[in-house]
Formats: sequence, C-alpha cells, structure tokens
Amino acid sequence: MRIIADRVTYAYPGGSAVFDQFSWRAEPGELWFVVGPSGCGKTTWLRLCLGMVRPQEGRLEVGDVEIGRASPSQLRQLRLATGVVFQEFRLLAGQSAFDNVAVSLRMAGMPRAEVVTRTREALAAVGLADFAEQPVEHLSWGQQQRVAFARAWVRRPRLFLADEPTGNLDAETATAIMDLIGRIHESGATVVVTTHALEQIGRLGGRVLRIAGRTARPVGDSPAPDPGGLR
Repeated sequence: MRIIADRVTYAYPGGSAVFDQFSWRAEPGELWFVVGPSGCGKTTWLRLCLGMVRPQEGRLEVGDVEIGRASPSQLRQLRLATGVVFQEFRLLAGQSAFDNVAVSLRMAGMPRAEVVTRTREALAAVGLADFAEQPVEHLSWGQQQRVAFARAWVRRPRLFLADEPTGNLDAETATAIMDLIGRIHESGATVVVTTHALEQIGRLGGRVLRIAGRTARPVGDSPAPDPGGLR
C-alpha cells in the first residue's frame, strides 16, 4: 500500500505545529523505520496514517484513501486493510491468546473453520502455538507483544504499522520481534515502524526516516523525495 504525504501540517489543539509542510512517500512493499527523540511526532504520524487524527493542511493519501476527506466507512475499510501494534498492545483482558487474535476475523464475518485455521497459524508464526488457551494476563510482556503482532497480522494486511515494538523488551526478545517484522515485510506488506532500537535496524535493511528538531530526512541508499520540515 502506498503512502503519500504532500505538505502535511498538523498541530495539537492549542499547541504548536508537530508537522509543518511535511512531504514523504512510501511505495508499496517498502520497509521504513521512523526514528527520533521522544515527543518528536513518531506516534502522531502513525495516528495520521490511520485517520485517528487528520491533517489541518496538505494532502495525505494512504492507499486510495485521502485521510483529510475520508468518510467513516472509508476509514473503516482502510483500518481493516491495516495491521497495527500499539505500544500499549490493547489486548482483551480475561480473554485467551486465541480469542484476542481471532476477534478481528470474527468481526469481519469469516467462517468459523477459517478463523480457527488462520488464528492458529498466526500464533504458531509468533511462537505461541502452545499458549493459545492462556489468558493474556498470564503471559509475559514479550508474549503479550507477540499476541499483539499475531492479531495485527492475522488478516494479512497490506499495510503494517508498529509503534515502538521493542520498547521495554530484553535484547533477545527485541531481536525476535524485529525478525518477525522482517518476515511481515517479506510477505509483501508496506511496513512502517517507529523505534529507538537503532542497533536492530541494520539487520533488516529497509529505509530510515530520521526526525530531529524541525527537520526530517530519509537515510539510506534508495532515492527519496525531500521530506520537508517536521518537528
């Protein structure tokens, strides 16, 4: 799924601009890491891509949806085509790992047999096949993170967004999560990851959008448009 930002401006209510005439482009199937200090706008950028907030100026297209003008039904369809892993996971307390992963398939009206097959495949892919019936609150932090990844990936989304997925994880678990991101990218999805784990980025390749102060710039070998001003 392609993402095109053309001179996007966004400011928090009553605050200064977070994005100021920001332009950027991610092509279908690309892997991007968004890096920068806390508070620079990394999470806000993912929220804009999901239509959780909208640009105040400029044009932002995600797939065939223009975020600034999208209807509720268009945003719903975009989110159904997008897998998202938030920092706080947003798992359903009191529910098993299986049910947390299966919930989006059930909401989409998928037949029960297919729900079971795809959910078990997703849990196996993140190494949790033996924990399917465990309530999520009985799992470790790293295991809960993997449940969140399985839930985001089970629909085979065209766009995958992850917000600081290795935060608060030990080095071994962080490496496993980054390897999973690599597998998701290899499947053909456009992947955008915000992260502080700079040491992990080099293993996976991809491209880097570095945010610092009022500037943002792509880093890497591939050509990219000037991303404009960002703070």
